[in-house]
Amino acid sequence: MENVWLENLLVNEKHKIVFCQTPKVGSVSWCRIMLVLSEYMNYTQVMKLTAYQVSRAWKKHVPRLGAFPLSKQKYILANYTKFMFVRHPFTRLLSAFIDKMKKKDGKYQRRGTEKYVNKIKGHYRWDRNATEDVEFVDFINMVVSNVGNIHWSEMYKVCGSCDIHYDVIGHFEDMTNDAKYILTLSNVTSVGFPEPSKSHATYSSDNDKIFKAFSTLPVSMLADLYYKFKYDFALFDYKIPFNINQNRK
Repeated sequence: MENVWLENLLVNEKHKIVFCQTPKVGSVSWCRIMLVLSEYMNYTQVMKLTAYQVSRAWKKHVPRLGAFPLSKQKYILANYTKFMFVRHPFTRLLSAFIDKMKKKDGKYQRRGTEKYVNKIKGHYRWDRNATEDVEFVDFINMVVSNVGNIHWSEMYKVCGSCDIHYDVIGHFEDMTNDAKYILTLSNVTSVGFPEPSKSHATYSSDNDKIFKAFSTLPVSMLADLYYKFKYDFALFDYKIPFNINQNRK
């Protein structure tokens, strides 16, 4: 079993569920739910946590599949309800770019992405106060050059969806309904899934925002991007938004 799957699969034994967290696909909201189900905090408390606090908390209080002996891992995968969520590859990339590469108040905000900005900008040292912006086209060029990071890696690789038989593969685009179905299936009645916020800074599913970002890419790069994520497109039934291809040469 690949180690990446062990790191990304979160387990709740009481409700017999396994959640594979795919970054930029509502994973923070699901980690909040997993924290509540672990009985570390109640729903009201966990909803007050920042994304950073959620990340620190689940790593301490929600076991990953790899924490169990191999025999128990096999039992869990064979008998628990396993689910993951997917998102249109392009809106997920745009969300990752906004979250990891955009500045706030003139500064880069996200620690841990320094080496990627350095690769894009050709810096030898990370400058948190650098004045130059990372452009979307440069970020995408890095992605298609196979500079990997879980926030923009192919979803089927992150969750091993070709090898693990997931009971439910939900879609970010219908998160509320799919989440309700999963919680009902798992007999979870004490907590509801938080409503997604379209006002969040990394919300990237607006058609105009998608067109504005991806229309800046050369056709050749768009083709390379599609090829890189071809299995995500095929496995999860996504298509390139039609308006991105309009009037392109």
